[in-house]
Amino acid sequence: MALKEVRLQNDATAREAIISELTLLQRCDHPNILKMYGAFLTEQGVSIALEYMNAGSLASIITKISKIPEKTIGVITVQLLRGLEYLHK
Repeated sequence: MALKEVRLQNDATAREAIISELTLLQRCDHPNILKMYGAFLTEQGVSIALEYMNAGSLASIITKISKIPEKTIGVITVQLLRGLEYLHK
């Protein structure tokens, strides 16, 4: 499990958007969507308990290896599109 902290703005619209996204994420049950275990408010913002990704983010992987082979990008893209398809349904 990983704990992500998101600072909240005083803007009510931004807070509502974050709460809406957290509600959606909590309802998701798909292998291509990161699992959220829960969230709680802190003085600084909101802390979100998420599935731990042992390889890190795609951005961190690109930083480490600088170039991803085209075949690998194809596999990542298919998995990403499957997750998006699930969210849009």
